[in-house]
Amino acid sequence: WETRSVFSREQEFLDALGVSRTTLKSFDTDMPLPKLRKALESRLPEEAVQASTVPEARAYIESRRLPVVYLDHFGLLYCREGFYRNRLIIPVFDVNNEYRTFVSRTIVENDGLPKYLYPRACSTSSLLYNLNMLRGNRTIWLVEGVFDVLATKDYSVCSFGKHISQRQIDLLRLCGVQKVALLWDHDAWAVTGDLWEKALKKL
Repeated sequence: WETRSVFSREQEFLDALGVSRTTLKSFDTDMPLPKLRKALESRLPEEAVQASTVPEARAYIESRRLPVVYLDHFGLLYCREGFYRNRLIIPVFDVNNEYRTFVSRTIVENDGLPKYLYPRACSTSSLLYNLNMLRGNRTIWLVEGVFDVLATKDYSVCSFGKHISQRQIDLLRLCGVQKVALLWDHDAWAVTGDLWEKALKKL
């Protein structure tokens, strides 16, 4: 009975995360439960396919005046079904090129959902998108979102919004960055000028 009870609790845990036992086998199940939960919740959607093979994803990138080759350069994926239906899946790596989480961006405007959705365990306050590709750069442009990076990939990292954490600043210093140009969207100044002031003081 105890064995059955343990199995039942494990299955409830997997069901709550929407994870199959097949998926679970690809993870180190000896890791502490909170860490395992975070890893499972941040996994790439099983429905995701290579975005460059999907006509609507290619059309969307072109509509943003970005080269289609960027889909493969940044490893973008696409979901035609599931929770992230009609969304580009943008993998996020840390400074050591290890996968950490992802960001999803809808390609269907006015679908009633936020433009960006994140997995439940996603924590971007200790990550800077594209920093792994710019290690060694002494000057960095700090932009707001991942698509800002795609437009200025050789120079920029994004803070995932109009904020920057101390951990993100520490990452810039750790990578040898000496000068940062703050290039958040114009509404950050027009609507919330105090965010600019706070960010500038931190930097």
